[in-house]
Parts: sequence; C-alpha cells; structure tokens
Amino acid sequence: MGLYVHIPFCRKACHYCDFHFTVNLNGVKPLLQALSIEAQNQAPFWTQQTFDSIYFGGGTPGLLGPRQLEPLLNTLRSNFSIAAEAEITLETNPDDLLEFGAHAWKDLGINRLSLGVQSLNTQVLARLNRAHDAKQALQALDKIEAAGVQRVSVDLMFGLPGQSREDVLSAARELAQRNVHHISAYGLTVETGTQLELAVRKGKEQLPEEEESAEQFLSLHSVLSEAGFEHYEVSNYARAGQRSRHNSAYWSGEDYLGLGPSAHSLQADKRWFNRSSNGAYVQAMQQNTSIQDLEELSANQKVNEWLMTRMRTLEGAEAKEAIRRVGKTQWNIWQDLKSEFPASWFQTDKDLAFTAEGWLMMDSYLRKAIL
Repeated sequence: MGLYVHIPFCRKACHYCDFHFTVNLNGVKPLLQALSIEAQNQAPFWTQQTFDSIYFGGGTPGLLGPRQLEPLLNTLRSNFSIAAEAEITLETNPDDLLEFGAHAWKDLGINRLSLGVQSLNTQVLARLNRAHDAKQALQALDKIEAAGVQRVSVDLMFGLPGQSREDVLSAARELAQRNVHHISAYGLTVETGTQLELAVRKGKEQLPEEEESAEQFLSLHSVLSEAGFEHYEVSNYARAGQRSRHNSAYWSGEDYLGLGPSAHSLQADKRWFNRSSNGAYVQAMQQNTSIQDLEELSANQKVNEWLMTRMRTLEGAEAKEAIRRVGKTQWNIWQDLKSEFPASWFQTDKDLAFTAEGWLMMDSYLRKAIL
C-alpha cells in the first residue's frame, strides 16, 4: 500500500510538463504545514492499513532539501503505520542533488532516489528548458553511488525535439553500465497548454516522426534487455528485485493515499482527488474544509480501468480473471486481436500480455476492445 506526497515546486518550468507545479517558492512553508495538517486529518481513516512505500513526487521535492522535508517525513511516521522496510522514494533533479548531496537524503531514511535525467544530450536538455546539463547528470549519479543509496531510479525520455536514435542508445548504454537499478523510459507526449505545444504549433520545434520514435523505443528496449533489465511495465525497466514498489502497487490495484494539491487517493471503492491549486489547498487545510472532488466510476469504467492497468504490466491479464470481469464476448475480441497481430503478444493460452512491440500499439488495441 502506497503513500504519495505531492510537492508542487520546481526550479524551472520544463517546456513539456503539464503536472501541477509552480516555480514560485514563496509558498513552500505554508504548503508543507498544510501537508502535515492533511496527514493528521487523514490518519484516523487509515488505522487498519500499513504503508510499505512512501513516494515524494512533484514537482521536484528534492529542490527543498532535507532540512525542509524532515519534519513532514516525521509527521508521516508518527501518524501512519509505516512498515519497517518501507521503500521511501524521493524525486530529484541532478542540479538539486549536487546542491544538497546524496548522503543527507540517505541519512533521512530515503532509500530510493529517482533522478530526472531525461537525456544525456545537453542541447536536447536545453531545448526542454531543463535546469541541468549532461555533465551534471553523470556527476549526480557518481555522488549517489558514493553515498551508497540502496536503490537508484533514473528517468529517460525518447521522441524529443532534436533527439536522434544514437542519443537514446548512448544514454541507455551509459546508464546500464552504472549503478542504476531502475530506468523509466517515457515517450514524449505534447500536452495542450505547454510551452512545447505552443512551439510545435508555431513551427518553432519539430518532433521526430512517429516511426522514428518507435524505433528509438525498441532500440532502447534492446539495449536495456541485453544489459539484464526486466521490462516489467510499459515504461519501466528494473534489475532483478528492483521494481518500484510504489508504482507496482498502483498497477496491481492496491489502495493508496495521496497528500497535497492534485494528489489522488483510492480506498476500497472510494476515489477522490485534491484540486490543483496551492492557495486553495493551503486555505482548506488551515480552515479545516474540504478540497476533495469525488470520482464516481461506472461498473464498465471499473472493468476497463482494471484491464488497462493490468495490460501495462509484463504479467498482463490472466485469462480466467479477465473473462470473469469483461465477459466472454469481450474476451473473444482480445483473442481476435492476438491472432491478427501476433508480434504484439506473448503467445500463451492463459494470459493477455503485450510484447514491447505490442505496447507501442496498446492505445489502439484498447480503443478496439474495452467495454
């Protein structure tokens, strides 16, 4: 069971990002206080659960430094049942890691650092408006290794403006040779309202062709697989025993609690999310009012969500459970797709599970076969 904490602050606004964040750091102190209040308010509803993962995401929580986050982590530990061997993850960027060091985070109890590298091409990073360059990314990895952090995750992107297949391959080879345990490989999605979307619309940026992006992904997949990484989820690779515990809980449908503006939560059949406004969130916590919106899912939506989540994973959907949930007629549609596009599926009788090639077409298959 996972506990997610959203820290909505960044040093710079990356041109592709549409997550909830701000580069105005004046509101850090009241927001951290509000997070502690929400944790205390939520605690009575989670007394029967033990959390085996805590994930500080954002935004860039590593931007704030250990001294600011330590009181919040102590609040979580004192209000919730946290497993002794819980995986505690912190997202950070290379420039922030170089400022605060890795030892400080390790001493705080952080046992997985997730480093936002994205690319090892400095020119590509500059076009994304990232705050670090390739040299800083490698320096940060050196410092993490020297500190002996238990688990190291890295984010990589493909399909970026100005990015070549060799850029992707070179980065994958470099990371595979280092003390990196987990790699999240994301294809660029141009989100409405971002600086990148505006630049593409005005012709100031040009994206790789879809076929080129697919080849970048398959080439990256080949390098990481040969290096011993398991492709256990559509965007995630891990060395043996190093899957992300927190994200794996999402994909298996476990309950989770999200704290902070824009954070989502799930408990039994109840789902809710906090609105994406720092000011409204802080005010609501201070005045003990709600900032939550409930999300009511229909029976079909619940089935589709289960299937879409399972199909993101290496294990896929087991036949008996899938038939029970989606029905025989819908199951037969999946079987027809499997017969028509054999390269997209692992060829077993009992499961529906995508190959790397199948994950490239996943959205298309889902549109044809969900309820």
